[in-house]
Amino acid sequence: MKKETIVLASNNKGKIKEIKDILPDYEIISLKEAGIFSNPEETEDTFEGNALLKALDAKKHTEHMVIADDSGLEVSCLKNMPGVYSKRFYSYVNYNNNKNYTDSSYIDKLNIRTLLKLMFRVDQVNRNARFVSVIALIKKDGSHVLFRGECKGTILNEPRGKRGFGYDPIFMPACYNLSFAELTDEQKNKVSHRANALTKLKEYLND
Repeated sequence: MKKETIVLASNNKGKIKEIKDILPDYEIISLKEAGIFSNPEETEDTFEGNALLKALDAKKHTEHMVIADDSGLEVSCLKNMPGVYSKRFYSYVNYNNNKNYTDSSYIDKLNIRTLLKLMFRVDQVNRNARFVSVIALIKKDGSHVLFRGECKGTILNEPRGKRGFGYDPIFMPACYNLSFAELTDEQKNKVSHRANALTKLKEYLND
């Protein structure tokens, strides 16, 4: 039986791989694979708002179901920053560094460097954080549903591990003594914020 296609409103390779691993019963295709150009400005101040914004924009160009993820890191001692600014936190903090870099791995390094610099004098006991992911699903009829997942943990003093992407090297989930970047894909996909949100999506689709 042919798998039903879902367009993922993203071209982020790490995110695409995670979602394909967690939703193996569906044909997940990226914007590029679907021949869609969609890159709306993320103007909302919540993960829910930005996820829905991205999903709705991509849905204009396809008859398939569409999912979009908006996710980020919330650090307690920074009043839940970077939050919705996680993607380009370096630019938000350093207003003079507003270059529009396109290399995602380099952007990740800039974001991590910026965050660790802000937390340089913060004791380990006060480095609590959580990853948040919101998945917006736009169904074929245009209606939508939102799914939220979270993963609590702490911010490390320095990057550890070579796997994952984004802030993974400096985030240690509460259930492991390893950073996200040190976990295997299987381990991460059991506890991550995105896995939690996608599990709720999967249950909804299979209901």
